[in-house]
Amino acid sequence: MKIDRDNNTSGLRKATHNDYGIVDMPRPDDVLYKLTFNKKTRILHINGKAFMRLKLGFKADLMFLALFKKRGNPKRVNLEKKEDAYYIIRNLGLPDSLRSAIFNTYLAGKKIEVYTEITRERAHEFKLDHTEIMDFLHEKNDYYNRLIH
Repeated sequence: MKIDRDNNTSGLRKATHNDYGIVDMPRPDDVLYKLTFNKKTRILHINGKAFMRLKLGFKADLMFLALFKKRGNPKRVNLEKKEDAYYIIRNLGLPDSLRSAIFNTYLAGKKIEVYTEITRERAHEFKLDHTEIMDFLHEKNDYYNRLIH
């Protein structure tokens, strides 16, 4: 009896097309959180989950309209009065770590810089707690969905 040593596959499973795919490895520039603004409904979203509805014509509404007309990341806008940025950011009700990762203020609150995309690297810098952020987003999203329906 002849043994074929080159093709000895006893005990091994047969290769499938899933065995030869590309493996996605996390990279520092992967976007974890994305801030968006719906101009029609005046609702702010993070990763598609609503967390704040802005009142038409108020400072926050006007600021986000101006911000989301701009391209790039981060987006910057100048406000009329000092401390306006502090007031707007505080009233959004975001968790502190996420708030500091998204917003930077300059000139005593007259200039605001908004990072609309939080990358894995930036999240690591600000020590963002994913479960805390997702709990916050689910809670707020449920609240706004109850108001709509």
